[in-house]
Amino acid sequence: AAGRSPSHVGATFLSNLGYAKQQSGDLDGAIATYKKALAKDDKLGSAWINLGTAQAQKGQYDDAEKSFNKALALDASDPRAKANLEELADLKKKKPKP
Repeated sequence: AAGRSPSHVGATFLSNLGYAKQQSGDLDGAIATYKKALAKDDKLGSAWINLGTAQAQKGQYDDAEKSFNKALALDASDPRAKANLEELADLKKKKPKP
């Protein structure tokens, strides 16, 4: 992509790879891959959102909340981050207490 840094392109590729892993049920692989993407470009909002959804699927609600909030901090108008935070709040309410 013209005007995009190599680290951004690599991060986008890794984020897409993480998404494929997440869709196939490999949540641990997806989380690790999203983290690699964010190590290359920590301003990639979609990777923060995808990381948060994978963390939520694993029941890592506090980590998911942090990831969604990072995405929201990058783009306060992103409806995906807001919707995921609202859904996460509902999940946390329903979570059985230990």
